[in-house]
Amino acid sequence: DRQVAKDKKSKKEMVVKRMRREEQKKLMRSIGLDDPITGQIKQGWEANHRDRVIGAFHRFGFGRFCKVRNEAALNSLPIQDLEVFLRSYIYQLGLQASVPLIESYELKSESFVKKFNSILHTCDGRWVMNAIHSSLKFFELSQIQERDVRIPQTLIQSDFVSRLRSGIALSSLHSLAFMTRFNRIVDNAVETIISELGKEELGTRGCYISDASTLDMDL
Repeated sequence: DRQVAKDKKSKKEMVVKRMRREEQKKLMRSIGLDDPITGQIKQGWEANHRDRVIGAFHRFGFGRFCKVRNEAALNSLPIQDLEVFLRSYIYQLGLQASVPLIESYELKSESFVKKFNSILHTCDGRWVMNAIHSSLKFFELSQIQERDVRIPQTLIQSDFVSRLRSGIALSSLHSLAFMTRFNRIVDNAVETIISELGKEELGTRGCYISDASTLDMDL
């Protein structure tokens, strides 16, 4: 009798846990723009890790993952995990930067045109608008197909999202757009210099590679 009672209790606990998981998943899916759909990822990110990586990311720009990882003092973190995190961060920036635009559009406010033009008519405005559009498109696709967006929990914490919506998301996109343009200029200049050196000169300097465009500029 005791064993039967124990088994019933164990089954009941399993059912309760399963129901809680389903309720949490359902809640996440119903939140919409307030919080993107979340899924589980292998790397557990803490707030201090997030802030260090984001700080380094804005200092060096996208693609310079080795520099970002070193600056954030997370040298044991796989580059792949870092890239996934930063892509999730850009997705969140685009999503949250769109919220004020959507709100002013739905209210048929004149401020929508002003906000839209203030973004688009800047040096990096097209890059910023493309980032916002990509985030919204991906979010809409995830809703239609009911697929989970794999995004770290630290990127959807309420206080963090509130800061992004206060204007930080938009300014961060402008910052990243500038760094993208700056890195492209530097990379092209370095690639030109390396190409003009020639294979023999590169060989004397310990660089034995036929295609200079494949070199890591940070190295």
